[in-house]
Amino acid sequence: MSEVLLKVSERRGGERRAKGPNARIQRFIFLPKELFVFILANTVKLLFVHALLDSYKIDLFFSVLLLEYFSMAMVYFMIPVICRSRLIFLFFYAIQVIYTLITLSYYFVFVSNIHINIISKLFWEFSAVFDESLSRETLWAFAISLIDIFFFYLVWKNFTAIKDTLSVSFKNTLLQIISGFLLFLLIITSVNAYEFIETGSNPDRLKEIEDYSMHHYGLFASTYMEIYNYRNVKESIHKLNYSRKDNTRYISNNKRSVNTSSVLLIQVESLDANIIGQKWRGRYIAPFLTRMAKNNVYYPYTLSYRSAGGTSDTEIAVLNNVQPLSDTPTSSISQYDFPNSIAKIFRNNSYNVLAFHGNDGEYYNRNAAYAQMGFYRFFDKSRMRLESQGWGASDDNVFDFVSSYLKIRKVPFFTYIITMSSHEPFRNVYNYYTTDKFNDVTPEKLKDYFTSISYADKAINRFVDNILEKHPNTYVYLFGDHAPYVLNGKSSYGVAMTEKDHHSLQFVPLIIITPDKRNFRESYSAATLLDLAPTIIQNSKISYSYEILGDNLLEPLHDGIIEYKGKTLGRRELYQNASKTRSEFLDLVK
Repeated sequence: MSEVLLKVSERRGGERRAKGPNARIQRFIFLPKELFVFILANTVKLLFVHALLDSYKIDLFFSVLLLEYFSMAMVYFMIPVICRSRLIFLFFYAIQVIYTLITLSYYFVFVSNIHINIISKLFWEFSAVFDESLSRETLWAFAISLIDIFFFYLVWKNFTAIKDTLSVSFKNTLLQIISGFLLFLLIITSVNAYEFIETGSNPDRLKEIEDYSMHHYGLFASTYMEIYNYRNVKESIHKLNYSRKDNTRYISNNKRSVNTSSVLLIQVESLDANIIGQKWRGRYIAPFLTRMAKNNVYYPYTLSYRSAGGTSDTEIAVLNNVQPLSDTPTSSISQYDFPNSIAKIFRNNSYNVLAFHGNDGEYYNRNAAYAQMGFYRFFDKSRMRLESQGWGASDDNVFDFVSSYLKIRKVPFFTYIITMSSHEPFRNVYNYYTTDKFNDVTPEKLKDYFTSISYADKAINRFVDNILEKHPNTYVYLFGDHAPYVLNGKSSYGVAMTEKDHHSLQFVPLIIITPDKRNFRESYSAATLLDLAPTIIQNSKISYSYEILGDNLLEPLHDGIIEYKGKTLGRRELYQNASKTRSEFLDLVK
């Protein structure tokens, strides 16, 4: 065997000597050139992905990250070669490609970094989104993930010769020292990252820790941080309780009025704050919602708490008066009994407490979460016996079911509806709705968004008119779950999003229709989704005892502060910053 290796070494050495300068380079790096070039290309790929995801962007830490990613590539791809296994080499590369593909696809679509635990919980939701219509973003992610595929192929093609060369040259003392140093660097980096993450006991600092770990320690250390922060249920519950401990106020009412009002909450998918009142070629994109905003109580800029749980975070904030977690979908936490649920309060007051959604109830664990919140029934697409029309049931079909159900049930009711038709990537409505009003809107995704909102506006119009005709003593709350962040920076439409301390702040509209037809527009201060619970409770004439975050929006809203992920934000400053995002381009004829 030694003779064979010697011959291989002599043959490759002869090749190197014949190539002149290449021989000196190869003797310096102690690696076959195919493997070295592949490792270098792989390092550049990881640095590029890092630059896309790093909210701080690469600065003086470039050299540190270069060493980290290079050493990581050396360790990951030299081990299988030294172990003489072509399949292990392929396995490591395939895992890295899949990791970068998923990470980049999510980033290109949702403009934020994905969390590994979210993938495991919402795999089918991501599959549905990617399969439906995210081919362009996914194609770009594929292109970047496989940018080093040619160099991988060269190593694969010459794998036998490379592993034989390494089997000989690895006995070289200097190569052992270099390999040991690179492995040591990886270990030290991981230990430093671990110690830093351990110091982040304050859950409000989670975003700061996430950004810091990504910037200083790279992709894989940041992923480790995510897994670490999700290591047990007790810690997740601690974070939820922590966010309330210093900022709550106690309210109570021991007398329930005989003339209690029903409550209807309609959470509209991707309803941006700036879509209200916007026109295209002289016509409102959402005429009904715009009319309701003019004739009722209207908060133009309401801060959303969208985070790791996407749409479900709005439900957590509104129904439980708590800030959702940043590292995992709050609705997916097992053993959490949602002690702050306002649904429980209304159930204790003998309300018919119901929730409806045209999607599958397994998404975001809603089937279990809504039961734990105290709802009598949560009707997903299957329980309503509705067929999917694209992705989920249409809003019209869901609204028709709700109208029929409430017609035969006792009042008062507390009803929460989550719409689906205007979900990104905004092409689902074409399965049941067409209009030529936006044919000349560009880019295509903005046209799709306007079409989706136009449909949702019509569906909500028909439903709300029907409900108020049959149940006039009803408070109706219309609000978005989050801004259409996938449009941010990709069109001349001004999405209601701003940045603050590396946090993306998203604003949605809030319209409140009251039985006494109050009419008011807030023109100075921003509201938040955490203001909804105290507003709903204090205006429903029920008995309650509750600790609240936020204010009653049907009383004068004074300038104050908003709690947001460990930060305190001024309401007036938020309103001013959010109002600057509105674009008037839609009024122009192009």
